[in-house]
Amino acid sequence: MLARCSILRIMRISRFTIALAVFYSSLIIHHSSFSAWAASVPDLVKRLQARYDSTAGFRADFTQEVESATLGQKVEARGTVVFKKPGRMRWEFSEPQQTLVSDGKFFWFYQPAEKQVLKTPFQQVFSSTTPASFL
Repeated sequence: MLARCSILRIMRISRFTIALAVFYSSLIIHHSSFSAWAASVPDLVKRLQARYDSTAGFRADFTQEVESATLGQKVEARGTVVFKKPGRMRWEFSEPQQTLVSDGKFFWFYQPAEKQVLKTPFQQVFSSTTPASFL
């Protein structure tokens, strides 16, 4: 049952990644003046693409809350996530202790307490293509 909960957590990560992408893209838009909001869509897309092209990666601390239908409760986790182009990401969960790592081809999910590693092709892990498109 723990492995099933862990796989559900992996699938929920795509929602968190989308939220990170929205937050990250909002940094490009300057909130200090209305003229930034009035920029043309092509100009905004061009600036967003330029920012993405110049970004090699980023690091963030996170708090994640997952409501598990299987367990009938909310499960909270905290940790650090690092994205690096091309194709690498690492999620270090402090509680519960576990690590998610991807090289863009495979995705490893390590749970030291259970002494197990799950290895899955990267494209099969996410229900959203947002993490894959960033990498």
